Amino acid sequence: MDATRFDVDPEGMGDAEVVERLLALHALKARVEGAIVAATGTFDRRMLHTADAARTAAGWLAARVDQTQGRCKADVRLARDLRDMPVVEAAFRAGRIGRAKVDLLAGVRTPELAEIVAEQEAHLVDEVADLRVTDAGRFLRAWQQAARQYVGSIDPDEPLDETAPRIAVNLAQTFDGRFVIDGEMDAEHGTIIRSAIDAEVDEMYRVGGYGPDDGLSPAERRGQALVQIVARTGRVGLKHGRARPSVEVICDERTLTGLPIGDADDLQRRICELADGSPIHPRTMQRLLCGADVHRLLIGADGEV
Repeated sequence: MDATRFDVDPEGMGDAEVVERLLALHALKARVEGAIVAATGTFDRRMLHTADAARTAAGWLAARVDQTQGRCKADVRLARDLRDMPVVEAAFRAGRIGRAKVDLLAGVRTPELAEIVAEQEAHLVDEVADLRVTDAGRFLRAWQQAARQYVGSIDPDEPLDETAPRIAVNLAQTFDGRFVIDGEMDAEHGTIIRSAIDAEVDEMYRVGGYGPDDGLSPAERRGQALVQIVARTGRVGLKHGRARPSVEVICDERTLTGLPIGDADDLQRRICELADGSPIHPRTMQRLLCGADVHRLLIGADGEV
């Protein structure tokens, strides 16, 4: 039976059939969205909306399909971006990558990176094709940072952009006496705070304070851990038998020693990111190394330790 037939009720299927149908429909959805964006691009390029006196292709679409004006504008914008990204467009129309990854790939192609993206487009598609969307976003942010350094758009020795606060936290009391906390921070500070909270939660599990039947949500455990940390000197904590690090950085040797990116192949091998994949500036890494305990770990060409 065709797993993508629309006249089939999944309630009458076996478990394996439901799984097969769900995945097949998502693959079909990616191909349909690719075809829609391609048709939108042709419609926009030929300015067919003008035949109905519409001012824009997006406005014409919003009046005729069940999409918001904003989504129609996004379709037109993406179709225009893909005119210069044939490999991404082909992968999209084939269902190899979905709309979320296509949007991420299109976002990487800034004016200063247009040439290097065109050169490495196939590589970027291959890298993100089998990643989760979140991981694909992290990979592309890291690649974009290295690529901007490669083309001279940013200088690793120049000061970082200070327009956004490195860390800002608000603590406000409500009318009934409760408190609301919210904040924003860069990757470095966020990683330090998360590491400290994770260490406290790990310790509470170790001593039996937390368990699978404690009735607490992960957010409640993190909140209690934060209070414990603030109430006393922060716990060092352990990870794999050693002191749990506040920040873990993964970096290639050439970036670590400050060597400039030599060519496009060198660009593909560069990495400077936190353990969760979030890219950081090489200058930030150098500053962290000033007061860090360093454990050297060598990785071979095939990823083996």
